Amino acid sequence: MAAPLRIVALLCCALGACALSDTGPASPATPAAGAAAEALAIADEAAQIKALAGALTEAAEAAKAAADAGSPPDPAAAARLASDAAEVERRTEALLARIAAAEAAARSAAGDPAPPVPDPPR
Repeated sequence: MAAPLRIVALLCCALGACALSDTGPASPATPAAGAAAEALAIADEAAQIKALAGALTEAAEAAKAAADAGSPPDPAAAARLASDAAEVERRTEALLARIAAAEAAARSAAGDPAPPVPDPPR
């Protein structure tokens, strides 16, 4: 559950950083605008992954219901489920890496030392 909280925190911080300043609005070339754009892209990708995972869950439940009813397994449907599950996993891992990079960039921009990021478990 930490990842969704990070996304919300990044989004809120980034959008807050894009408020009008005494020199005018942030431009796309400023770090604040870049952080805001990255936060929005992260939030969009998270929403897409959530939708894919929801569809995957529904398809898996339908396959289970069919199996419980005595229907023979559909090899093509099982292959689609496996492929979709792998896609959700791949995109989730990529998103978590992107979040970690965004957090490191935010720490660096703030002058905070970046702690080492451990490799994800396999």
